[in-house]
Amino acid sequence: MESAKTYDSAFAMEKGDKGQYYNAACSWALTGDTINAMRYLDLSANAGWKGLKHIKRDKDLKSLYTVNGWSDVLRKVEANKDEYEKDFDKPLKKQLEKLYVKDQTLRQLMREAEDKFGRESEEMDYFWDLILEQDSLNEIEVIEILNKHG
Repeated sequence: MESAKTYDSAFAMEKGDKGQYYNAACSWALTGDTINAMRYLDLSANAGWKGLKHIKRDKDLKSLYTVNGWSDVLRKVEANKDEYEKDFDKPLKKQLEKLYVKDQTLRQLMREAEDKFGRESEEMDYFWDLILEQDSLNEIEVIEILNKHG
């Protein structure tokens, strides 16, 4: 609650930006105040927030998924994203996003594997072998992308 009120105080002194409004929305959503959370989320969207995947997955905003106005905010965010990406090379963007997932998936599982098997275990040695193998494959793909697109 303190964080949410601090955002209110700050915005009373100075206008916020899309990220600050988004964070205020998260703070209010975590307190259960969906009215203030939606107000700030709408301000964030109006200010240009374009993180559509992020907003849909953000656990802080889970209480807003069924609130009146949620779909309207998502439409605004999607429009912001579409406007921002209108000149993007869509196939290249998709390729880079897949490359990111291939790069990060094992790394995101590393802590859990280390906790389960221990840092110096054979399982972790194998885990690192998998990461290094994937890194080599990713490097080849990145070089191909750079050679093709600069």
